[in-house]
Amino acid sequence: MRRSGRRAGATAALLVAVGVLVCGPVATAGASPLPKDDTKSAADSPKKSSSKKAKTKRKKPKPAVITRPSCGANAAPAGTVVREVPWQQLWLSPERLAPLANGSGQTVAVVDTGVSSEHEQLKGKVQPGYDELRGKPGGHADCQSHGTAVAGLIAADKQGSIGLRGIAPEAEIMPIRVTEVLPASSAGALERTDPAKVAKGIRRAAGRGASVIQVSSAFTAPGALCEASAFALKKGIPVVAAVGDLRNSALVQDAATYPAACEGVIGVGSVGPDFLLAGSSAVNEAVDLVAPGDEVVSTARVSGQQSFRGTSLASGVVAGAVALVRQTDPDLKPAEIAKRLTATADPVPAGEQTLGYGAGLVNPYRAVTEQASATEPQPIAGAAARVVDPVADRIEAAQASGRKNAAVLAAAAIAMVLLLGVLAAAVPRGHRRSWRPGRSAPATEKPTGRSADEEPLFTLPEVYRS
Repeated sequence: MRRSGRRAGATAALLVAVGVLVCGPVATAGASPLPKDDTKSAADSPKKSSSKKAKTKRKKPKPAVITRPSCGANAAPAGTVVREVPWQQLWLSPERLAPLANGSGQTVAVVDTGVSSEHEQLKGKVQPGYDELRGKPGGHADCQSHGTAVAGLIAADKQGSIGLRGIAPEAEIMPIRVTEVLPASSAGALERTDPAKVAKGIRRAAGRGASVIQVSSAFTAPGALCEASAFALKKGIPVVAAVGDLRNSALVQDAATYPAACEGVIGVGSVGPDFLLAGSSAVNEAVDLVAPGDEVVSTARVSGQQSFRGTSLASGVVAGAVALVRQTDPDLKPAEIAKRLTATADPVPAGEQTLGYGAGLVNPYRAVTEQASATEPQPIAGAAARVVDPVADRIEAAQASGRKNAAVLAAAAIAMVLLLGVLAAAVPRGHRRSWRPGRSAPATEKPTGRSADEEPLFTLPEVYRS
């Protein structure tokens, strides 16, 4: 019994010890009570909570891993180094524009096949972007060179002896990948391009703060494209779209193409080195103006340069011009930018294909330099202010010039008629005289009549003669 009591006492002591380790300090009978403040947690202490907040360490979120799409065997080859200055650059003249505007502070969204961020002329200016095909970030890779070529026309840096340079070399590129291109055996046609993906890409670019949105694809039905474009335009972001390479020579006018034909969107056709409309460039009412797009040299995927063609390339040139205008006139609305570009476009050859040229050939230098005067003439009190419309002014000037030319031609015609009348009277008389000069009678003699070889200018009828 005593041994059992000892065992029981030992067991009780052991349990008390275990309770101390697991549960923390516990008050026992006869023991001194703990200080009152020590029985409360730091969170329960009003003194500590009022003087100092407890610091909690939060783990920093790991940055999202942005992967590139896998190109596989269908990847387009890299380009080769082209040192000659491309023909489109001789026309666009970015060197002449550089002191005025270079695209600094502008972000151009390229809604296309993605953009190769590792290209030496685009390094440091291509954002990760977004891949609508995979539904995740990562549009900064291009399997087919198409989007990279568009980006190069916009923002390629001058590198060593390479001739190519973008029109807005200080602009950033936001690649939105919405399509892939078929293998080379299919002549580079767009494969399975979903207009819904393109519409999502336009909205995403607008939501991410693009300065201008360039769209390479063209469809014959609007779908959700016009709504997406309207969303961007409402946010003050211009949308530039290719009219497509769907020319049907059997028709005078092609079907409308979207989003180029959507309200407010700048539709762009393509011209070649001869500044004539490219054979594949669509001829429809969606064309607002044209730009170099046929046989242009631009950046290829990964490295090098090569020749490209298509209205999508031309739309890249115009998107670069929009970036320049936005840099110099940041307060202009999309409609005002579109009017500036069309009003300053250079004239193109007239003819049955005029519809395919729109307002003419884009001229970035004129678009940047020919701005509205900061100090418009003030109207007379009580008179309506004059509305400045560059297009209407140009038409009015042309009509005034035409009226002036018509007046000059009319005066010249009257003078010619009078001259012919004098000649008609003089030539027969000269012929009858064998071109001998006539002689007048001496001043002292009174003329008695006409000589035999003289003819009167007019004669009276016989009845009036006496």
